[in-house]
Order: sequence, then structure tokens, then C-alpha cells
Amino acid sequence: MSSWKLRTCLSVSIAAALISACDSGGGGQDGPPVEERGVNGTFLFVTHQQQSLGEDEEQVLYYGTRNVGTTESFEVRIANRGADIHPLKNISVVAPEPATQFSDNSEEFAVQVLDNIVLQPSEVVTVDVSFTPITQGEKHARFVVDYETIKLVEESVNVNEQSFYRGNELAADGEFLAARSSYKSYLANDPVTINKRRAAIRLPIIDEAQSYGGDADLGLYLQAMTQRDEKDFAGAVRTLDVFAQSYPDSYLADDAQYLKGYIQLIDLDEPANALLSMQALRQAHPDTNYYDTSLYSDAIAQIAVGNAESARHLLQDLMLRHTGIDALGVKLPKDNLMSRMWFDRAAQMLSSV
Repeated sequence: MSSWKLRTCLSVSIAAALISACDSGGGGQDGPPVEERGVNGTFLFVTHQQQSLGEDEEQVLYYGTRNVGTTESFEVRIANRGADIHPLKNISVVAPEPATQFSDNSEEFAVQVLDNIVLQPSEVVTVDVSFTPITQGEKHARFVVDYETIKLVEESVNVNEQSFYRGNELAADGEFLAARSSYKSYLANDPVTINKRRAAIRLPIIDEAQSYGGDADLGLYLQAMTQRDEKDFAGAVRTLDVFAQSYPDSYLADDAQYLKGYIQLIDLDEPANALLSMQALRQAHPDTNYYDTSLYSDAIAQIAVGNAESARHLLQDLMLRHTGIDALGVKLPKDNLMSRMWFDRAAQMLSSV
């Protein structure tokens, strides 16, 4: 039997491949941004599913006791929480430090090989780190990421980005009003990444919760949104399944069901599961605001699984819902923007099915 600890750190080799900073402009502040930095003072964050802290405050990934000759793997996540770009030059497992205290067992560890990884703002990459003990005894190694920094923005913009992630953390802890304040502060300081749209989506959801008094259901829904942002699509679907089982009567139930189907269709490329989710949405929530988009998504999924005839019926139903004039073989949409949009989209897809 053998056990080990993998200490997670980033290498100190940092190269600024490009420096082209631009002024982000002013903007009214709603409280000072929360400044939280990652490794080496950057906004790169390394985390893992077994995250804990060692006595020296380094992250420790502990694999427990494993049989010699067996293999165990864990995922390590590298996240860019700033607005600059970070090419990852090399990811490796090397000898532990200090070398005088621990023997070099790095050959018993393996890191998933990833080529040409460039972390754009708000992007996350996940790598598998495996351990295959060859001999008995406690084993140690270091996880090292060698990266460059392509500077795009002033440091104040990077600092402001942390208010978005702080909002996510507060929401995960059930502190929704504090999360709301953090998102508002973030938006008030002219953010430049995709998190601007994400924060803008979360704010009305939290505001709506104040009317319905939802807490636990709101927390699960926001958790699924964050998991999708971090490309943990399977985890987001699992969270939404828990939501459906725990809060079938929630005011967010149709939102959660639609989000599940959307993730299955767009992110996971699982059209068969997506069409089942969209059908369940319309059956359980016939008055949902997602009815039209679920019909359209269902049609896309039907085409993907080879059911062209079913797709045509769905698109015809969608057109019918938004038809204002149907006479002498001429069909025209209702006289409003949404009806014209759905009528045209359904007609265009029908012509290609």
C-alpha cells in the first residue's frame, strides 16, 4: 500500500510575450473592487476537487492509500480570472521541494498532455493528474505550470474581474444580497470580458428571488450556471437534475429544465437527451416563456438524430403559434417583433429540412 501528496504550485518562470496595455476608461464605482490574487500574484488560479491547505498554505492534493501497481486520477483546474491572456507553455510533475526532505517520486505521476493551450479571459482548462505507485511508501511531487502573460488591460481591470468571482462565491454560500452587491460593483466598473454578460444575467435572477423567497433553489440554479461557465457541463446537468427532484414547484423550475436541455444540445452534443428535456419542459410548463425556443431547439435535436419529419411538425407548430394571416395560401406573422422573428426562423429552417 502507498500514499502520497501532490503539492500544487506554479513555476516562477513568467515571460510577458506581448505588452500592449490599453486604458479601460473610468466608470462609476459602487464600492471598491475585491482584490483576490492567484499564484505568483497573478490572476491564474489552480484548484482541484480534493482541495485543502497544507501547513505551508500550499494546496495539497491527497490521493490517500493506493495499492502498488494501480492508478488513480484526479482533475486539476487552471482558471484565468483576469482580463489578460495566458499561454500555457508546459504542464508537468517534477521533484518535490525541499529535495532534502522528500525523495523524487515524480516518475510515478503523469499529467495529461495538452497542446497549445492559451487561456483567454474567464477560461478554464482541466487536466488529469494520475498516480501509479511502483513501490511502497509515502510519495511526493510538485505540479508545475509554466506560462506566459500577454498583457491586454490595466491592472485595475484585472482587479475588477475579481468582484465577479467573489459574487459567485457569495452566491454559493447563500449570501445572495452580498453576491448581488458584488455583481453590481463589477458592472459599475466597465468590465471587458464575457463575465459582464454573466453578471448581467445573474442580477435579475437574484432580484426575482426576493419576490419569491427562494434560497436553496436559487443557489442550485446559480451553481449550475457557474458550472456551465467553467465548462463542467456534466456537473451542471447533475445539479439541474437535483434541482428538478428537490424543487419541482420552484419559480425557477422551467428555467432549470430549459438550461438542462440547452446544455445537452449545445454543450454536450446529446440531441437525443436534449429533445427529451425540451419535451418535458413543454409538458410540465405549458405556459413557460421558453415554449417557443424549446420547440425550435427540439426541432434542431430531431434533425440531429435523423427525425426530419418530427422536426417539420415542430417547426410548423412554431410558425402556427406566430401566424397572424393564413388565407389563400398566404401565411404572414403576427405584427410584433417576437412573432416575426420566430415565424421567420421556423420558415427558414423548414425550407432546409
